[in-house]
Amino acid sequence: MSAFVNPLAPRRPRAAEATSRIRSWLRARLALPEDVLIVVNEVACAEPGCPDVETVIGLLPPSGPSRTFKIERPIAEVTTADLERMLDGEAAA
Repeated sequence: MSAFVNPLAPRRPRAAEATSRIRSWLRARLALPEDVLIVVNEVACAEPGCPDVETVIGLLPPSGPSRTFKIERPIAEVTTADLERMLDGEAAA
């Protein structure tokens, strides 16, 4: 599989739906105001040992530090359980 992901390629409908679901869930779960930008991207990883594609989530408030998370699966495969583990991992760090 190629490590290149074309950022200009049309989004797959399933990924677009999953992106919207992830944003909505995070906004509700973390009680994020509308001015906090939630960025969800699928990124190719060419490093040994990492998955071909991972989901990177950024929480970008208008002021204060941003937070970035990675989930080792494509956007369309991210589950609520993955998001809970992601947040639990942040709390444990």
